[in-house]
Amino acid sequence: MTSTSVSVACPLCGCRQNYFIDSPSTVERPDLVNCDTDEGGCDKYFVVFSHIRVEKFVRAAKIEGEQ
Repeated sequence: MTSTSVSVACPLCGCRQNYFIDSPSTVERPDLVNCDTDEGGCDKYFVVFSHIRVEKFVRAAKIEGEQ
């Protein structure tokens, strides 16, 4: 699993906060988060729907002088 930091605005009070979401490399699932009062939030729970995709690619280049 990987941990991804996302910035989310609370739909109830508009307070923007960062959350860490643990997920595999490709997933669509809801996460229940709390609008943190220590960050100026409203202390209410709301659901964040995240779609995380990890792209992997390889690039090769010829080294000059090599055959």
